[in-house]
Amino acid sequence: MHRETHWTGLAMIFLAVVSATAMDAFIKLAGGDIGTWQLLFMRWIIGALVILPVVAYYWKKREKIKDRRIYYWRFALNLVGCYALFYSLANLPFATVITILFAEPIFIIPLAVFLLGEKISLKNVIASLVGFGAVFYINRPEDAGSGFSVIAPIVAALMLAIEHVLNKRLGSEENPQFMLFWLAVPLAAVSLPMTVFVEGWVEISAMQWGIVLLAAVLGNAYNYFIIMGFRRAHVATGSVLLYLSVPMAFIIGVMFFKEVPTLSDVVCGALILGASMLANMRRPGEKQRDESGDEVPVNS
Repeated sequence: MHRETHWTGLAMIFLAVVSATAMDAFIKLAGGDIGTWQLLFMRWIIGALVILPVVAYYWKKREKIKDRRIYYWRFALNLVGCYALFYSLANLPFATVITILFAEPIFIIPLAVFLLGEKISLKNVIASLVGFGAVFYINRPEDAGSGFSVIAPIVAALMLAIEHVLNKRLGSEENPQFMLFWLAVPLAAVSLPMTVFVEGWVEISAMQWGIVLLAAVLGNAYNYFIIMGFRRAHVATGSVLLYLSVPMAFIIGVMFFKEVPTLSDVVCGALILGASMLANMRRPGEKQRDESGDEVPVNS
């Protein structure tokens, strides 16, 4: 893997982090008055309609799906993971949910070893453990509540971690627009009957539709950048950048949800940023192997 390609991937993962954090904030704004299944349906049907013109363009060029397995896996993982995430955002403080989600990088490290055969350095392990220790301390799950509300973001984190790794193993040759569209359509199809027959459809305002529209657009941006980013960057290294969601979440919490961080929150946020930089730092002349096993020099 070339150095420039790796850093392009990291930049895309950063954009994915920004998109996902903003999307989660809009979902929380809408989730107080809308059922979880209805919110999922609205998010995915809007997401499908937004990406449809691009998908139609590629259909006309006769571009085809290469490996259907990644589509089945992404559907199953997102069906569980997105429900768990949306449910927790509606029932827990925003910063608490984002904090608990940071079980995800811890899951990604062993998955990258066993499923991708990536070599994980001691530095990566230490950086991830320091980062996760910091986010765990900021909002301890036992202080946030009990029941499914606390378990839900952990479930979401595991589902997202598996998806990120499988995207790289099975989806590296797939058109990312196809991957987005054929995730949104079946999820919307499943969410609609669950909304109608389980929760009951709730009439919502134009403002709420607008909020969900913004969340859907940001969700599409997240999915695109996370797919393309993890194709280019090493999974274990890129996953540490996901920690940047935490300081972003606390800023959003202060500005929009009146969640004031303590001094320990600020200190832990600094530790998270330090862990992110540590994971991406290389000594001059240090070798990094790409997926084919070739050694590539990476400068600091």
